[in-house]
Amino acid sequence: SWLAAFHESGKDEQNPHCHLVIRDRDVETGKRVAKLSEKGSTEVLRQLWEVCANQALAEARRPERVDRRTLKAQGVERRPTIHEGVRSRRINRRGRRIESRSRDVRNAALARSPGRRVDYPAIDGGRTRSAYNQALREQQPMLESTYWQAIDADQVERDFDQLRAIHRPDLAGSQAFDQEAWLRRRLKPRRKPKR
Repeated sequence: SWLAAFHESGKDEQNPHCHLVIRDRDVETGKRVAKLSEKGSTEVLRQLWEVCANQALAEARRPERVDRRTLKAQGVERRPTIHEGVRSRRINRRGRRIESRSRDVRNAALARSPGRRVDYPAIDGGRTRSAYNQALREQQPMLESTYWQAIDADQVERDFDQLRAIHRPDLAGSQAFDQEAWLRRRLKPRRKPKR
């Protein structure tokens, strides 16, 4: 009940991605699978994607993992970057200076007015998306150790969930992992042995 188009060669070699079309009903049974038209369906879809993507990454023996949670929920204290896109990166790499300008944009078919004017210079301050993200990184430098600690804590949480599912299926997912306590124990200075 889905169709995927993978773009990973030619002009997309440096930007591999997939266009995914999902049909809500199973082809054989006609029953709704992902329940995309119900309240909360976006979160359900994000959960499904996180599980499937991480399973594929694990099978490919890749260390990266996908996390659907916000940075705040992950315990990462920084503002999120914005999607840059291929064109923005190319402009940034070439060192071209962009000039923002206001543009007329068409509204959706049933909107009250046929179009609107978007003042891009007021939005982006004349910067590319790459430049915006770079400025964010410079304003809020993230310590490398904090980054790796968050990754370690996340991996430990996932490991505990897997162990619970194996050894205590009745508790799987019910006991929340205390990431802060784990980090405190992990970061606690170790005593030097007495001589």
